Amino acid sequence: MEVTHIHWSGKPIIGGIERYLDSLIPELNKLNCNSSLICGNRGTKPCQVYFEGLGTKNKFNIDPFYRENKEIIDETDIVHMHNGHVISPTKTKAIFNFLKKRNKKVILSIHNIDNCEESKDIINLPFDSYIVYSSFMQNNVKNIFGITPGILSLYIKIDSPKEDTYNKKDTIKILQPTRYSKWKGSPLSLECIVNLLNEEEDIKFIHGGCHTLLYGTLDIPIEALPWIEAKRIEFRDYSFEEIGKEIGNADIILHPTVGIGEYGEPFSLTCLESMLLGKPIIASNSGFVPKLLEGYSRKQIVKRNSKEELYHAIRKWVLGPIPELTANDKKVIEKWKNYLASSPSHHIALYQRLVGEH
Repeated sequence: MEVTHIHWSGKPIIGGIERYLDSLIPELNKLNCNSSLICGNRGTKPCQVYFEGLGTKNKFNIDPFYRENKEIIDETDIVHMHNGHVISPTKTKAIFNFLKKRNKKVILSIHNIDNCEESKDIINLPFDSYIVYSSFMQNNVKNIFGITPGILSLYIKIDSPKEDTYNKKDTIKILQPTRYSKWKGSPLSLECIVNLLNEEEDIKFIHGGCHTLLYGTLDIPIEALPWIEAKRIEFRDYSFEEIGKEIGNADIILHPTVGIGEYGEPFSLTCLESMLLGKPIIASNSGFVPKLLEGYSRKQIVKRNSKEELYHAIRKWVLGPIPELTANDKKVIEKWKNYLASSPSHHIALYQRLVGEH
């Protein structure tokens, strides 16, 4: 069986979708589901195929797209498209129409939704299957579009939790590993950290995803500049290989997404990975996050878009103590690890149903 994934970015861009596909596709290939990714970034893996027109800022034409990827498209049984309704609805529609004329099975993964009419038009196209990755997103798509999508598990490889090396005498390392954006609550985090540094708390804040952004640039408040110069606040671009290690080395993880209602956090691979590594997490009550972290004790859930609650939550753990990992936490972690491990086989089962294989 041949499956082609299409996404607008790939490695080295670091986001939830990119990390999921980078982990999943090699596993599918190991299970004899021949899989590749066509995307708008040059990558290092043989299963990642670059096409310039898929880049978010590049012009797209279906003829060169087909010409450059003819062998892949002609041989593929299924095309699995990821979040094109949000990133590039016009390109998504052109590709969808082209593929359906060739009787290809086409799946749309809805990683998140927005209120753009073009985006809604794409979701209303007759895809052969719709996929989401959480019950939160399934309910949203059902309520808004009258479609009940299937749920698949995202997939990333996770190491076992490490014993904390945190020592109260050490500088506390606080990490926000998400891309730097208003939607991810980055300005809130930065303001809280600056306040704590001004109060002479012994902390260091690191924020990831600052340069390999799909949109926009960093907007750093002037109050943070002295602390950046003093290297108490840093912005780093981690590689795919580094991000898990950096989460594991952090003392506190921040994830204060500000999205509200149906536009809240659709899943949060960052929170999942942090939990699976046994890390203390401060996250907002946005979207699926509270459900994701249900039963895990090393967390503080703060009100969405509340600088005051976020500040007090960070300060609480800076002053200590940070809760220890409990036996029940380890059970929650094991449950999620098993769920992740089943992801490649569940993807293959979906593909087999669509092409009539058993």
